[in-house]
Order: sequence, then C-alpha cells, then structure tokens
Amino acid sequence: MRFLAQSKRPELQPADFDMQMGMADLAALLSLDPASDPQIRPPTLTIDPARPSFLPALGRSKPIVGLSWKSANAKNSADKSMSLMELMTGLKDLDVEWVNLQYGDVKDDIAAIAAHLGIAIRSIPELDIFHDLEGLMHLIHECDFVVSSSNSTAHFAGALGKSGAVIVPFNKGKLWYWHMNDGPSPWYPSLNIIHCQAQNDWSGAISDVNQLIRKHLGTSH
Repeated sequence: MRFLAQSKRPELQPADFDMQMGMADLAALLSLDPASDPQIRPPTLTIDPARPSFLPALGRSKPIVGLSWKSANAKNSADKSMSLMELMTGLKDLDVEWVNLQYGDVKDDIAAIAAHLGIAIRSIPELDIFHDLEGLMHLIHECDFVVSSSNSTAHFAGALGKSGAVIVPFNKGKLWYWHMNDGPSPWYPSLNIIHCQAQNDWSGAISDVNQLIRKHLGTSH
C-alpha cells in the first residue's frame, strides 16, 4: 500500500504512514472465494512466441513431464524440499519423458537417478534456469505436466496456466497461499495442491501425484 501511495504521491514519506504491507499480503487478510471472484483466473503470464522451441531437443515420442523438487529459500528450504531419488522412486513406473526444471547445480542428483533407477531426466544445457526466467517459462510451457515442490517453478507453472501438481509439506514450510485441502489451487486453477500427511514424509503425496499424472495424461503405465 505504501508503494502505491508513493507512486501516486511522491511527496509522501514512510513517516506519513502508521502501517505498511505488501500488496500481495492483502490476500491473506481478505476472504476470497475463487468461485465468485472471476478475476482470479490465470494464465497471468505468457511466453514470447518468437523464442525458439525446446521441443526438438526434447522429442515428442512421449508426454513431457517437468520436475522441480527443492527450494533455495534460506528460511525454510529444508522443510519444502524432497530428494529427487524419493520423488522418482515413486514415479518410476510412468512412461513419460522427464525434463529438469530445477534451478541450481543438480547434475549429481540426475546422474544418480540414471545410475540407480535407469531413468533419464533431460536437461537443456544452454538454459540457465536460475537466471533465464523467460527461458524457464518457455520450457514449462512446452511440458504436458509439471511436478514441483513449493518453490518459484510452481508459481511460474500456475501463472502460465500449465497443468501440474505442487507437493506441499505437512507443517513446517507450509505457506498460507497453498491452503489446507488437496485440490485445485484458488490462485492457480490448473495446479493441484497435494499435501503431505506427516512432516518429512513425502511418499503418500508422491503416490497421489503418480495417480494424477496417469489421469491427466491418460496413461496406464
């Protein structure tokens, strides 16, 4: 609110206000019903159509599922992050093309999956996922489905209107905007929220994601 006031009234200073809050924080205080609030309707982001497609590098013989499994948030990254090994152990029976959407250096994680589970997770070598956000959004757009922990990738997928699932921790690390119940997100209707049922136990949620991917992609294996 202070930012809005200053943008309209540059002569106002912080000392002129009793309180301040970020505009996005208003949603935590307001009772919003997505069924009656038609303005909550992503996609709110679009990709640059002039940007070259990643599909030639990915291929199209199978459905493409993008993966992001951890957060770099300094405050609660440990509580919001799962191991790629646990995630892929629960999804290994799906016949899809896996694509890396995880920022940071995850080469060792991906190599371990190939070595122990025999699953290839494709990366785009020329894409810097952390710094090239337009490139990340383009790659998300070209996926058929996105699986993510509670991190920025989930928000990009939801804002693009991409079908997917966000796995939310049980207690520590859970943020208010993911709400309490499983199902479509009020903010991102294309994303299904799946909550863990115990702290640091991701197995049940991953099993639910497995079934959700099968249902969405119409695959039985």
